[in-house]
Amino acid sequence: MSSARDDRQDMKRFRPLADWPVLILSLLVVFVYTSSAVAQAPGTFIPAGNMTTPRVGHTATLLMDGKVLITGGNIPVPGGGQVLSSAELYDPATRGFSATGNMTTPRRIGHTATLLPDGRVLIAGGYGAGNAVIASAELYDPSTGVFIPTGDMIEPRGGHTAVLLPTGKVLIVGGYGAYPNVGDTELYDPDTGAFAPTGSYAAPVGCDFCAPSVLLADGRVLFPQSGVRASTLQSRYRHVQRNWLHERGLQLHAALEWMRLRRDPAHERKSLVCWR
Repeated sequence: MSSARDDRQDMKRFRPLADWPVLILSLLVVFVYTSSAVAQAPGTFIPAGNMTTPRVGHTATLLMDGKVLITGGNIPVPGGGQVLSSAELYDPATRGFSATGNMTTPRRIGHTATLLPDGRVLIAGGYGAGNAVIASAELYDPSTGVFIPTGDMIEPRGGHTAVLLPTGKVLIVGGYGAYPNVGDTELYDPDTGAFAPTGSYAAPVGCDFCAPSVLLADGRVLFPQSGVRASTLQSRYRHVQRNWLHERGLQLHAALEWMRLRRDPAHERKSLVCWR
């Protein structure tokens, strides 16, 4: 009698053995998850997923939820390329890309994508098919994944820069409209969805893709003017007075993504050229 009771107790004691495969599988899942979630070592690169569409000339904008919005660009092929209106999102949590809504206008290169205070993204200008300059602008809403048109820029342009001001407006600087005319400065107001002219440049300005503008700590915007004339003037925009100042300074050629050193075989010299 006592022996039978002991056997039943032993069976209860070892019954969890039947659940061991489930337990092992659960531990394996936790191990894999925690291993993939280990923080990336500083100063190192690790692979991420591939974009849904191969592209160059696109923009990449960090959104408020930590994802990155990729817009436009083109798929280069010999003799031309496919201009893209597609957009996608990169999620750092999964290291993967996923498609989102398409832009209302295909934009090959030279457009800007500016994160607004309300989380939307302003897409403005750029070059389209056949190198046509674009005046249109549109807004991306991360909550819906949809692009909608907004007011057109006063002047079509590509290769400009767009700077979010402390007022919440966006300053559009530089770039070319009808070459060789540099686009005048404009302000975009998210409340009205319209662009308006603002102060004139203090000095002649240079080429597209050669006008990186930086918001300074005091609210002004530094616009290092540059181009094939290698101007040594820099401008600072005061958004309160809406006018431009200029000062002597060094050229920031090293910071210009689209400037490159190239050997000129005809003159056997090195020259700075602006890609466009």
